[in-house]
Amino acid sequence: MNPLGVSRREETLVIDASVAVKWWLTDEEHAAEARALLADSVRRDRRLVGPPLFVAETTNALYQRFRRGDVNEAEVDFMVASLWKQEVQILSPADLTERAYRFVRQHRLANVYDSHYLMLAYELGTAFWTGDRRMFNSVHAVAPWLRWIGDFTPEDDDA
Repeated sequence: MNPLGVSRREETLVIDASVAVKWWLTDEEHAAEARALLADSVRRDRRLVGPPLFVAETTNALYQRFRRGDVNEAEVDFMVASLWKQEVQILSPADLTERAYRFVRQHRLANVYDSHYLMLAYELGTAFWTGDRRMFNSVHAVAPWLRWIGDFTPEDDDA
């Protein structure tokens, strides 16, 4: 067990908002892979986790699609309500922001908030799946636990 009370096991995966929004927005690139990751996680009894900013970031992304007119009010209300019912566990280690900041500073990355996901996955010893291509391209060389959602297949045993 680590300080979060979570055993280091493959059955836990970190996901970010860019993956979660694809569960509902079928026009998003790699939405099918994101839904497959969710279905595969349920089937394999894998726990999906994220840092505290996960819910706010995902809710905001869905709301922005509403503001752009991509979805109507009833659709976005349903999506947000569904998000709150999803079994994405929020984990908040006490020093997560400090570690995220140190990682960003050390590697001269663009922002601290994406590193919350990276450091949570690192702490858990598991993969972090993202649909943010720009972030993936800038970080994957220094964070081998980072995975691109476009590469997901249900047969991934090393997810």
